[in-house]
Amino acid sequence: MHYRTDYCAAQLNEAPQVLQLGDLRLHYQAFALRSHDPRPPVLLLGGAFQSFRSFAAEVSELLADHPVILLDLPSQGSNLQLAPT
Repeated sequence: MHYRTDYCAAQLNEAPQVLQLGDLRLHYQAFALRSHDPRPPVLLLGGAFQSFRSFAAEVSELLADHPVILLDLPSQGSNLQLAPT
């Protein structure tokens, strides 16, 4: 996982990183204070009608103690890929 170390809320509007896992495309943004942060990350899952921007306050608060990964699974958040049935 590549963490960005230059977090500011405006970055949440940028295009996400995409991880291809089999047929699934997972959209994510990952932030930490250090590029190789050994601490366990906090994973925030996007839901219906949410975007990464929905988590701006939480990311700011959590970064002092944990890396933060924002994840949109297929059919969730801004990930337009339809989840398989």
